[in-house]
Parts: sequence; C-alpha cells; structure tokens
Amino acid sequence: MVLGLVGGNGWLVWEGRPTASLRTIQEWASHGGTVAAERELRRRLRQSPHDGAARMQLARLFAARDDYLSCARELHQVPSWWPARADALFLEAQAWKYVNRARDAEAASEALIADDPLHPVAPRYFSGAARELIARYVLENRLDDARRVLWRAYDAAAPQERRDVLLMRARAELERVAHEEAVVALRLNAAADPTDWSSRRALAVEEQIASRPDEADRQIEAVLKALPDDPRAWRARLEIAHLRGDRDAVQAALARLPKSAEADPDVCKFRGLAHSWKGDFRAAADAFRKAVALNPREAEYPYQLGMAEQRLGLRDQAATDLLQSRRLRDDYQKMHEAYIHYQSVARPDVDPAA
Repeated sequence: MVLGLVGGNGWLVWEGRPTASLRTIQEWASHGGTVAAERELRRRLRQSPHDGAARMQLARLFAARDDYLSCARELHQVPSWWPARADALFLEAQAWKYVNRARDAEAASEALIADDPLHPVAPRYFSGAARELIARYVLENRLDDARRVLWRAYDAAAPQERRDVLLMRARAELERVAHEEAVVALRLNAAADPTDWSSRRALAVEEQIASRPDEADRQIEAVLKALPDDPRAWRARLEIAHLRGDRDAVQAALARLPKSAEADPDVCKFRGLAHSWKGDFRAAADAFRKAVALNPREAEYPYQLGMAEQRLGLRDQAATDLLQSRRLRDDYQKMHEAYIHYQSVARPDVDPAA
C-alpha cells in the first residue's frame, strides 16, 4: 500500500509539472520529434482541456500524418469562445471533407458563417465555407438551402465580389452535378457516415436513376425509418416511385404521408397526379393549385394545373395557367442563354458548356 501511494504521488508530481511551451513543442515536431510533441500536447490538454491553441497544434500533427479524422475531432473541441475559432472551424470542415464526413463538414461550415457579431469571420473563410456548403446543397438538390447561403454570401461580399456570387447563384439554378459523379460522391458520404440522412436521401434518388431500384429502396426506407416526419424524405420516396412509373407505389406512399409533408409543393404535385390517374380532376386541380401557391417559380405546377382545368372544361383558367407555365419556361431558357453569353464574353478562354 505504501509503495502504491508513493508511486501514485510520484506520477501526480510528474504529470503536474509545467509543460513545455507551444513554441518548444512546435520545434520538436519540426525536427522529427512528433511522438514527444504529441505526448506533451496531450499532457497539456489534460491539464487545460480548453486550451484551443494546443488543440489546434495537435490537430496539425494529425494532419501531417494524414490522419484527418483525428484532426477533425481535435478541431471540433476548440472552444466556441477561442479567438482563433474561425480558423479552427474552417480547418475542421476541410478535415471532415477529406474523410467524406459531409454532414460534419456541413455543420462546421454552417457554424462558421453563422451571424455572430462577437466572432467576426475573415472574408476568405466566409467565402470558402459558403462555396463548400453550396456545392453540397446542389449535389443533394437542396436548392432552398443553397439560395439561403448564396444570399448571405452576397450580403457579406465586397461590392467588387458580388458579381462572382451572382454567377454562383446562376450556376446553382442552371447546373446540376452529373449523375455519374453524384452517385459516386454520395456513396462515399453514406459509407463514411451511415447517419448522414441527407446524403442517403439524395443517394436513393441517384441509385434509382442509375437503375438500381433495390438499392434506392434500401436507402430511402432507412431514411424514412430514421426521419418519419421529414418532408424531403417523403418527396424522395415519391420521386423514386414516379421515376419507375409505379403508380401503385406513389399511391402507397401518399397514404403513409405525415401531416408535416402536406405543405411540400412537390408532394402536392404528386397528390394531384394521383387524383388525375383516378379521373378526379377537381381534386387534382386543388392539389396543383396548392403547389403553385407554395412555389410559384416552378413551371411544372401551373402546367399540370392547366391540364386538369382543361379536363374540367375551365378553358379560360386553363389558358391562363398554361401561359404562366410557358412564361416560366421561357424565362428559364433566357436566363440560361444570358448566363452562357456572359461567360463567353467575360471569359472567352473557357467553354461555358464544359
């Protein structure tokens, strides 16, 4: 017992001795003493768990070894009040991205661009985080989220930078990631983090497009089990069934809808289609009209509404709605042509269609 007490007290004295300075630890690491540097940083963090500078230095050691998962986890523990928190968040998002943990990267980037006057973010970090978020949101067809971040980026940008933000806004509306690229990226994200429901929801649709219906069903049912009230998950379930031309599956999904999904315009569109298939064009028109009210920018909704109204003999209303659909499609085409023209004038060395 005496020997144990002596040994324990000796360890406490040794563990509690003053740690080397961060500059000294950095010198050790730069001269190959990474093991000693890591050991000393860990001892420093046991004594001061909220030492953000030590956390960041330890994270850099992990990054130098290509251990980006450990790097991200250390950066995630940098306190929110630490002066260099923005640097830590930016690097954390990049580290998560290296290991295909897209959901964690998204959380770090969203925290970075959050409106916090007590922790202003350097423009280069804000811009970089916004670009990463927009890329993820476009990949997953989360256009409302992409628009939200784009307008925040526009408000934060200097006047001479706003043109580039508007170009990003146009690309988000006009361009989509090729299905072959999207399915690869989403599979990596889902494999790295099976609880990344946003990636798995988007992957389910991409798997259906890739003619893998069993995998599409597996993915979307897992998402619905985890998030039974998520309107986006139900929208994806309906889209998958519709891509197959499986009207029975569409009807079955509509019968399972939670109330939270009733205000989704795409869900309203599918409900209208289901009513049309049964010949109930009045109920179909009501559903399509609700979709138009929820999202007046989508050309398909007034088109479907006009077609239902034609079947009801409402010719004037049908003509108005079909004209509105045509105008929206023409406006989209004009925007696309203007974007292509601008790219060819502003950067004649770049093929805008590439």
